[in-house]
Amino acid sequence: MLFVDAQLKTKHFRHKTESLCDYEPETEEHENYKWLVYNMLRNKGIGEVFVEHRIGKFIADIYLKNNKFYDIVFEIQATNYSPLNYDEKIISYAFRRLLVVYLFIGDGFCNEVKRNIYSLKEI
Repeated sequence: MLFVDAQLKTKHFRHKTESLCDYEPETEEHENYKWLVYNMLRNKGIGEVFVEHRIGKFIADIYLKNNKFYDIVFEIQATNYSPLNYDEKIISYAFRRLLVVYLFIGDGFCNEVKRNIYSLKEI
């Protein structure tokens, strides 16, 4: 992991390029929701479901290889970032013709208006 002493964004750690690191600290809430989504999708039987699946330079929380429609990436988000910070990941997934579903957990998210991004409270 590398420390990023960001000036414009939140200071954070990131994986080295092409790192095979298997562990990235996650909140207990994030981990619980990730496995909840995984198990719910598996029980639906609509395709293969993977946890922590590498897609390009990103690692998706949940990846659904759908048998009938587009494959879907599920990202469980427990950290309050500006929605603008998600653009790179969304664009990368869309370029690969993947649908992206962000699940924002908790109540601490900003109310910044961004096309196609909604909290469950808004929905």
